[in-house]
Amino acid sequence: MKVLVFGAGSIGSVIGALLSEENDVTLLTRGAHLEAIRKDGLSIQGVLDKRVKLNAVSSLDDAQEYDAVIITVKSYDTRSAAAECAKIASKKTFFISVQNGLGNAEILSEFLPMDNIVAGTTSMGAHRIGPGVIRYVALGEMVLGTIAPNSKVADLALDLLKSSGMHAKIVDNIEGVLWSKAIVNSAINPITAILGCENGLVVRSEALRSIARDVCMEGRAVAAACDIKLDPPDVFDYLTVVAEQTANNRSSMLLDVEFGRRTEIEEIAGKIVQSGRESGIETPVTSALLSMIRYIESRTRYQKA
Repeated sequence: MKVLVFGAGSIGSVIGALLSEENDVTLLTRGAHLEAIRKDGLSIQGVLDKRVKLNAVSSLDDAQEYDAVIITVKSYDTRSAAAECAKIASKKTFFISVQNGLGNAEILSEFLPMDNIVAGTTSMGAHRIGPGVIRYVALGEMVLGTIAPNSKVADLALDLLKSSGMHAKIVDNIEGVLWSKAIVNSAINPITAILGCENGLVVRSEALRSIARDVCMEGRAVAAACDIKLDPPDVFDYLTVVAEQTANNRSSMLLDVEFGRRTEIEEIAGKIVQSGRESGIETPVTSALLSMIRYIESRTRYQKA
């Protein structure tokens, strides 16, 4: 199968490397990571130790068509990615969103056929330790679902991923899965980014644990008001498990803050706060964390100006 990984950062690079065993894979990435892959191949270390030669590009050739496109860009780039993908999509091309935050699949559907879109999330863990070098730290699982009723493309996506050795499953309630993850990320990510700490401290410190619990309770209330059935339903228990399993990890938001990059706070906590406002649900703790990350981002932009 001809596969494009659109936005091959850490997770996208690992997915591309795994898929390359059985498929013709192209990575769309940029900068030093792109040049290193072109020169020496992609090095995966940790759970899997291998170097793979992959086609890597910085932009799309309109003449190319792909059987599958896996979108792993930051959620604030989903709209621009979707517009680019529309140029190279055939009627049979299916798209898998493996992204943080809420609303990505809906944005994709503005440009691409809804029946061909698979929404997904993963607990795989990886981080880039240098150009062309990815540290793969957790096997994890891919959870998939469709936003269009009666769509069959999730089965195609599942076959693609599992044939390359990835752990994956299809669920009926992908919206609930994405919301539960977003609520958990609305606590762990900003707390670790603000304090510069590893994930485990969020539950091992009673003070931070209390903040995380409040965020989960607010998120659960917003989800209920929006008729979202969370999966798993006990989001604080879910947060505890995630934080313990990734105790020594530094969250992606913390890394973004440290490198002066834009974070995904708006697509995670921002979406929950906005949904709460529209539903008449107050979210004071989530809103406070959101405001603090917004301030950190604005300070970074000011320092760069």
